[in-house]
Amino acid sequence: MGNFEFQFIQFGLNHSNSTMKIGTDAIVLGSLVENNQANSILEIGTGCGIISLMLAQRFQAKITAVEIDTRSAKQALDNISTSPWKKKIEVVQGDIRILNLSKKFDLIVSNPPYFQNDLRPDSSSKNQARHSETLTFDELCQTSSAHLAENGHLWIILPPRGFEQFSNKASKHSFYCTKQIDIFPSIQHSRTLIVSKWGKEKESMKKSRFHLRNINGTYSDEYQKATRAFHPNIFNQ
Repeated sequence: MGNFEFQFIQFGLNHSNSTMKIGTDAIVLGSLVENNQANSILEIGTGCGIISLMLAQRFQAKITAVEIDTRSAKQALDNISTSPWKKKIEVVQGDIRILNLSKKFDLIVSNPPYFQNDLRPDSSSKNQARHSETLTFDELCQTSSAHLAENGHLWIILPPRGFEQFSNKASKHSFYCTKQIDIFPSIQHSRTLIVSKWGKEKESMKKSRFHLRNINGTYSDEYQKATRAFHPNIFNQ
């Protein structure tokens, strides 16, 4: 292993040049996505590449990681090139709204822009990573629908407000939520994130709760089980 800013068990990453730094949302999404025997995966907005790398470790599918920001795409490519899965992941720098990708994907994953109407931060790159002038929820639905294979699924992670906004747009594009996982920092806190699965066919929606930590601050059993293959030596905390 090299000298990385962020170290997992089987791979390391640098994220200082990425528009968004590695956080709980990416780790949770990368751990909870279900594969359903997908042969191809598209990540929309890969940033430094963490989610694509996590999925490459977990699944056999070929992965296409799209990133609009040049510096982020370069960092993702650097991170992937030092990983064990460099032949499984293709980094594409460009705007997903206009890219002409040559195939449909069984699975699409995104940690998307979600501050649709909130105050913009000063940083233009962070603004691009998290706000709607780069990729609105409506555009995310449109591009996902265009690139999703028949019977494919979209997995995303959003805060509760963003989830409500996305749900309103998704219904207009005939996307149906088939799984909702409410993420809580602990049983003492309100939910802060929602991982959801979307498809084009109506199914009964399954809802569940996921707690990151116990009351005493240690990691919960469910978080340990979901992330044990990635985190080195954190579970004594």
